[in-house]
Amino acid sequence: MDILDDFPKEEKMMKDEKATELYKLMRRLQTGAIDLNNYYRRLAVFWEGEGFPEWADEAKAKIKD
Repeated sequence: MDILDDFPKEEKMMKDEKATELYKLMRRLQTGAIDLNNYYRRLAVFWEGEGFPEWADEAKAKIKD
């Protein structure tokens, strides 16, 4: 029995262009190009687009209006 048999075969890696998009978003926050609330809004949109609504909800919960 192989330990890798326990992991789902349909698990996928993030495509390079999406990883770059996420990195650029994080970089914009780090350099001060966007504020924290705007970062979380955009992060929520990103995760919704990637099919992770629970991660999008976590980002939305951090927005302070």
